[in-house]
Amino acid sequence: MAANHSKNDRKTIEDFGLKRISASFEPIDVSFGRRFFNPNASDWQANSILVPETGRSMDRWHRLNSYALSLSQQAYIIFDVKTTSEEKIGSRRLTDMRAREMFIDNMRAASGGSDDALKTVKWLGGDMIISAVATKSIEDAFLRAGTTIGKTDAVVEVTPADGPGFAACFENNPLTSVVRSVLRNHAKEMGNAFIKRFIFITHGSDPFGDPILSIIAELGRPPVPS
Repeated sequence: MAANHSKNDRKTIEDFGLKRISASFEPIDVSFGRRFFNPNASDWQANSILVPETGRSMDRWHRLNSYALSLSQQAYIIFDVKTTSEEKIGSRRLTDMRAREMFIDNMRAASGGSDDALKTVKWLGGDMIISAVATKSIEDAFLRAGTTIGKTDAVVEVTPADGPGFAACFENNPLTSVVRSVLRNHAKEMGNAFIKRFIFITHGSDPFGDPILSIIAELGRPPVPS
């Protein structure tokens, strides 16, 4: 059952001893999604979430998460997120705050503390994916579609109608799992959003031969009763 949270349950990054700082932004940073939103919109903002380094004084901080968002484009893009010391299950947590909670608070902070942006956000994405498990998951999605990740750009879309193929998108993929967790645990705040499709994008390979990968989740919502 999806969880609903009241205003009294709200958790901010400050509640966990974290801080948010502004980061540099260029339209090229989100240009991978130009088919779906405008990278040149004037209201894009980028930020990083920091945690004090363990055993260090409060003037030494470690980056947990960096992202960009645009309210006008209804888009939120993750550049990196690391809440545990390693990818494997049971690794030491760097913060008790969950990635889904960071997303919720980041969106609220951008919209003056309200849930308005959460109820309308349409595009949730991740760019420059380097996680080994996420990379393998995306490669599998391309293989299921009969496409391989090579030196050229390619796109694969997966919808709930794809059944087992859609379910497989959540296997060993931190980003798709975060999207699902957000929708399950914050249904009310998100306007009962659901995943319409996953869009997996490869931009060929980098100079070392590693694939350049991005993911976009398109969200939908039930029609508003007339």
